Amino acid sequence: MSTIVVEHHGQPRQEGADTDGEPRTEHCNLHASASAGATPRLSVATVVTVSSHPTHLAVERAREAARQRVAELDRSFADIAASVDTANTDDEHDPEGATLAFERAQVVSLLAEAHAQLDALDAAAARLDAGTYGVCERCGDQIAAERLAALPGTRTCVDCAR
Repeated sequence: MSTIVVEHHGQPRQEGADTDGEPRTEHCNLHASASAGATPRLSVATVVTVSSHPTHLAVERAREAARQRVAELDRSFADIAASVDTANTDDEHDPEGATLAFERAQVVSLLAEAHAQLDALDAAAARLDAGTYGVCERCGDQIAAERLAALPGTRTCVDCAR
């Protein structure tokens, strides 16, 4: 087992493990750091313990990529909303208003797709934990490794997907 720590402002980084195999966590005393004149830095992190098996790592990487995509699209939507607020445009009469409305609709659609992909990958992680990952939910056959590599969140084999 290994622990992946994903910081909100950076890429995933591998953490080590203690000799007993448990994840190692390092703590910082913020009060002592602040008293010493150092500026403490707080960051929000998600800690996920996954198997070092390639399938588990591939699903976790895909989940992290999907999380980052959702965050990027959230920022894009916020930027568009801010530009609409500051532009004082009238969507009906201003030629620029139609462009902003299209961009907003496009980002909303992409965001819904990214959320659906993240949900599928979260379900795939649950199937990994349950030992049913790679088994078609319709026919019960094994899903081809190539299909799982291309679509780690898939629930069905190629035949059942048709």
